[in-house]
Amino acid sequence: MTRLQALSHAFQGEERNWYRGLTALDQAVVPVVHPEGFLSLEELTLLEAAQSSADTRPASSENHGAKVQ
Repeated sequence: MTRLQALSHAFQGEERNWYRGLTALDQAVVPVVHPEGFLSLEELTLLEAAQSSADTRPASSENHGAKVQ
């Protein structure tokens, strides 16, 4: 992405919070999103905490009782 265009005035509702702007890739217009536009700060915090917890679990718990053959 080399250039970010502002959203046109056709974007009038909540989508203005979802998208940063528009860009062109391989001659196609593509929306560029704000990740924060899809989840609240509280939801992002919960997801990060869950991921952190999953990352710190011992590797043996990932098998959930499955036997390796």
